Amino acid sequence: LSIRRQRQMCIRDRLRACHRPEVRPTLGVRPEIDLLTRTKDGVRLAPAGIVEDLMAGFGRVGLTATEGAAYQLVAGTQTWRFVSRYPEQLLCLEVRRDLLVEEYTALSAMRVREDAVDRIAGPLSEAIGRWMDRRAAAAG
Repeated sequence: LSIRRQRQMCIRDRLRACHRPEVRPTLGVRPEIDLLTRTKDGVRLAPAGIVEDLMAGFGRVGLTATEGAAYQLVAGTQTWRFVSRYPEQLLCLEVRRDLLVEEYTALSAMRVREDAVDRIAGPLSEAIGRWMDRRAAAAG
């Protein structure tokens, strides 16, 4: 097997282990929305002002956003490759799946609710629009 395939199988096995009935309750609940913006050293690579805009925007629709509560940007990941290549131009966020689907069933295909996606997309698109306006104004 290739190294990539071995990694995929390892991740799959670890995910399955975490979702065993006796393990899942011990893991705690992840943030509703987690903005993955900082390195382990605390350097923020997200676009200027977007974190604050998102925190406020998600709050207005009754969602709680955190910054780096579950993860930091870690070298070697796909996210790191893009964010470090284009600092202050990309944003990575994680939305807790149970907020997006009709019924959360671990490691299964699920039906996404359109209204739930719209609830996330509204504040996200507004924050991106404000960031683009700020960037255009700074460019002259």
